[in-house]
Amino acid sequence: MGKRFGLLGETLSYSLSPRIHQALFEKLGIEATYELVEIPVSIFAGELTRAKLKRLDGFNVTTPYKELIIPLLDDIDFAAARIGAVNTVVNEKGSFKGYNTDYYGFMTSIGDLGIKRRHRAIVLGSGGAARMAVIALEDMGFEEIVIVSRNAMNAQTKFKKHLCMDYTAFNHESKESDLLVNCTPVGQKVIEVTEPIKNSVLKLQGAIFDLNYNPSVTPLIAQGLLLKVKGMNGLNMLVAQAVKAEAIWLQTQLPVDSLIKGIIADLFTE
Repeated sequence: MGKRFGLLGETLSYSLSPRIHQALFEKLGIEATYELVEIPVSIFAGELTRAKLKRLDGFNVTTPYKELIIPLLDDIDFAAARIGAVNTVVNEKGSFKGYNTDYYGFMTSIGDLGIKRRHRAIVLGSGGAARMAVIALEDMGFEEIVIVSRNAMNAQTKFKKHLCMDYTAFNHESKESDLLVNCTPVGQKVIEVTEPIKNSVLKLQGAIFDLNYNPSVTPLIAQGLLLKVKGMNGLNMLVAQAVKAEAIWLQTQLPVDSLIKGIIADLFTE
């Protein structure tokens, strides 16, 4: 009998994870299934949820459970504990250990951008994705990290070590960086750009990494390209974090770069 994996969330019909993981199973020659485990927030509870998940060898976690899953775990990886969010869990003989593979996928993608200097990074947004990105950027050796948020005062309570400012101040102060990271949902197909960044500011950025990937050329990346600022969307990160999750589940090293390129070529290249 093959292994069983899955995705925990509330509404999952939109998710690309089943396609990505099934493709990975085929490439790795693994007999396994990947199922969707939808649980409404209203009935998300300890033993009930654990009982539903114990039949799986491992599972991914998506919104709104990346933080809520933590009390149900028996152990948590150091990076995930620092971030305060889990998106991958391995079932070790009934014991759940949580990881944050978004952290690893993010760092893999930033590495692929080929940034030579790591003096300053600017992060747009102050939610959970921004928290992951800030910790990853710290670990990658960026000397200064600036957070730009619609509510700078609220952001400052979350990121006490870093300068936080709103979009008006950011556009006015014209800060340059080696890397600009968009951790907001602004730029997805269904969300209009409401906090535009001035061209005079965007052209001061060394590179753009946008966690959004639909459309593939996001509004921020398109704006940057017109200014000759290179950019990357979040598809590479999405696939990279899935590869890392499988390495954890299978307790083995995997050829990350070749698997990422193969999955993107097979599933997302027209």
